[in-house]
Amino acid sequence: MGLLMPTRHVIRPEVAALVARYGPTAVRLWLLVLSDPGLLYCTNPSTLALFLASLDDDWPAATALIRDHIAGRLEAGPLRVARAIASSGWERRARRIASSPVALPAAELAPGLAVYVCWDGGYVRPYLDQVRAYLPPERFRQVPMYSMSTETLETVLHFDGGEPRYLAMAPGVLYEFLPEDAPDETARLLPPGALEPGRVYAMVVSDGYGLRRYQTEDLFECRGRVGGVPDLRFLRRRGLTYSFTGEKLTDAQLVEAYARVREEFPALARAGVQLAMIPSLPPGERLPSYRLLLAHPGARPEELDGTAVARRVDAHLATINRELAEKRASGRLGPTLAVVMRYDAAAAALEPRARGVDASARAWDSQFKLLPLYRRLWHEHGLPG
Repeated sequence: MGLLMPTRHVIRPEVAALVARYGPTAVRLWLLVLSDPGLLYCTNPSTLALFLASLDDDWPAATALIRDHIAGRLEAGPLRVARAIASSGWERRARRIASSPVALPAAELAPGLAVYVCWDGGYVRPYLDQVRAYLPPERFRQVPMYSMSTETLETVLHFDGGEPRYLAMAPGVLYEFLPEDAPDETARLLPPGALEPGRVYAMVVSDGYGLRRYQTEDLFECRGRVGGVPDLRFLRRRGLTYSFTGEKLTDAQLVEAYARVREEFPALARAGVQLAMIPSLPPGERLPSYRLLLAHPGARPEELDGTAVARRVDAHLATINRELAEKRASGRLGPTLAVVMRYDAAAAALEPRARGVDASARAWDSQFKLLPLYRRLWHEHGLPG
């Protein structure tokens, strides 16, 4: 498990000291090169995407630990860890990495790597696109997990003639569903067998006795049935909307606008930039607006023009959401303002559980990902500006 979950090693004092000295990216790379695993597991692909992007962003810093290891500058504690997980050929790989002035492809960092497992679908799609740029599909296979709630298992993977199906049939779980736009009323709940292919439903779960229902807020499309059990694909979270003056901005509208600007600004993908919209109405001001957060994993990309990106997001939203366009034209809603900042700083502000936690420790095992839209006001998150 240590090879799949680096934190199993990082909690050891001798390795935790390396994280403090070299940073989490360098330690992750060191463990990867030493062990040369055949499979990587990351619940959220953002963890893997940001790690791979950080290698490109600062290769000298990412390889400092490997260089010191090759040069014989590591203490006895880290060396014991290295001996415990070292695989055949690790020293040859490490010397090649230490001597390279630029980031090497993943196939050279870990030649045994063949498979990675992570979430798929919904809001993580931009992260998957970034991962595939580093782990091309023709060389590395992705095993998807379409949904996984922290409260219960939402779907079970089943292969039907080689085709993956995601079935609501986990043991000990009672599944019920609400049509996408239906209110949360028990009379409207549907059993799994009543779902219709092509329609979208919110999943409600409870234990096998149905004593306590939990509205997951996860929306699934029913793609078909396998033996009467619905085959589900996660689409997005339900209820991510915000409205200052009746514009009713939704996460789905923003996902569409973000997809368009990613095509127009290739620098967003190259730099691993993630986008999020946050309502803004600072104390003492009357004109509400939105802030477009552009979060990048490393040093700020020189070619990134946040103002131009925000302007184009506004233009696309005006064609998608007529109410929003009218509110902007009438002067009741101000133009979107761009804010470019590091991903870890954004995560610390937007994820309450990350506050007060050391940045390096949080970055190591964080499953945080930016949502397309946040409902709390910008200044309530403590964000700058």
